[in-house]
Amino acid sequence: MESINLAKVGVEQAATQAVAALRGGRLLIYPTDTVYGIGADAENEAAVNRIRTLKGRDPLIPLSVVMRDFAMVAQYCEVTPVIQALFEKHLPGAFTFILKLKDTRIKTSDTGKVGVRIPQYELVSRISAIFERPYVATSANISHTPPLTTISEILDTFGKGLGLGDSVIDAGTLLDLPSTVVDLTTPKPQILRKGVGIFTE
Repeated sequence: MESINLAKVGVEQAATQAVAALRGGRLLIYPTDTVYGIGADAENEAAVNRIRTLKGRDPLIPLSVVMRDFAMVAQYCEVTPVIQALFEKHLPGAFTFILKLKDTRIKTSDTGKVGVRIPQYELVSRISAIFERPYVATSANISHTPPLTTISEILDTFGKGLGLGDSVIDAGTLLDLPSTVVDLTTPKPQILRKGVGIFTE
């Protein structure tokens, strides 16, 4: 397991090392604008399944993904002018928007839907720009337990499940509140979870 101190190495080097892990089919623990996330190439089914096992996540519950920008979202998901307007209004930011998938290369969901994040966080933006494809953005905690805010807590919880080639980026103590989740697959937007982001239509 590779440990990366963000303050010491800087955003560019941390992002480069993170992308190497993603491209290698490995897992990545990384900071976001809300909580720490567990990442993997969203098109790598084996890596996605490792995350499910690590978190004890029900396979019927989709895992969210980070996407670089709205152009990437439109490539993988069904979008409308209304959805585009909501993205432009709220993103980058602390939101997860549920959309209908149109590209089956994403392996994070069997429901035909996916949660999309475009966080307002420099490191995540650089990883997205270099990687150029979606990667998993699920909180680094056991399913149905509170968010973990430090790398030491995360390693205590997941250390035995992380292996050679996986990477951990330490950015200190983060928030204990996740993103706000809004379902855009319904006739009107439905707030499924209230988090950091304040949603308005």
